[in-house]
Amino acid sequence: MWDQAELKVENGGVYSNDSIQSYLCDVSGSDHGNVFLVRGSKNFLFDAGMAWCGAKMVERVKEQLKGGKLDYVFLTHSHYDHISGIPYIREEWPDVMVVTAPHGKIVMEKESARRVMREMNEAAARVYGLDAPVYDEQGLRADLALEDGQTVDLNEWHVTAVAAPGHTRDCLAYWIKRDGCRETMMVCCETAGVYVDGIGFTPCFLVGFQMSLDSIGKMQQVGADILIGPHYGILDQERIPDIWEQCIRDTKRAGEQMMEAIARTNDVDEQIRYLAQDYWPEQLHPYQPYEAYAVNMKNMLATIRREMGEKG
Repeated sequence: MWDQAELKVENGGVYSNDSIQSYLCDVSGSDHGNVFLVRGSKNFLFDAGMAWCGAKMVERVKEQLKGGKLDYVFLTHSHYDHISGIPYIREEWPDVMVVTAPHGKIVMEKESARRVMREMNEAAARVYGLDAPVYDEQGLRADLALEDGQTVDLNEWHVTAVAAPGHTRDCLAYWIKRDGCRETMMVCCETAGVYVDGIGFTPCFLVGFQMSLDSIGKMQQVGADILIGPHYGILDQERIPDIWEQCIRDTKRAGEQMMEAIARTNDVDEQIRYLAQDYWPEQLHPYQPYEAYAVNMKNMLATIRREMGEKG
């Protein structure tokens, strides 16, 4: 399905000098790199952030649209910090279409999942000294599920889903083309990891290690010119000359270090503390409490143990 020759088909050979970046804007209500707006005859977001900053995110979108309408929201996966701004978006634009993977749509409809998301949103608000966010849980839903390779055509824009499981089972990256523009762009999902300046890609393979490596290779194959990293923004190809190769190296290195931690001790808490020196650096402390790091690392260690056992 993802043949690179097919992906590089040109639009009639007529191009403008516009860069896709000139239509792109970070409208995150919290830290940079969480919510991106693409403007055009149709306007659409990638992800929606957390609930405590949902109203601020909506205000930033309104500032950019200057009275225009928001038409779509494309979700990379169903974790609370990527989807909980949706009810705030629906209050302002009731006709908005929210898009996710089939499994993500199911997750978002579960009352148990919504309850956990509310608890996590309340915990996130407490970190910032804020009251619990108030939002309509019924608005926390998706309207459309995209299968791998399906495209949503939004006039001059074309958004194609790239299934990339590994962080979660419902992870989608999105490959974006604009008529008349040579550049293409990919909004990467967290299966690729989260880039941290001075450190590299920190791992996020919660449900599959080899699955994540396969998905990274698949995203690489698409061959997009501009890459948007989760919780980061535009990945600078001058500073990171071979982004995908570094991503693969960093993911493999993380797997090796986790295996070393498992070999050192059977105590999972001690394994988590040992790995924190590399995977919970100071740069992440303001954004990720140790407890959140520990939960993620515990899941990744379980994934590595499971896959090591299968090989053994």
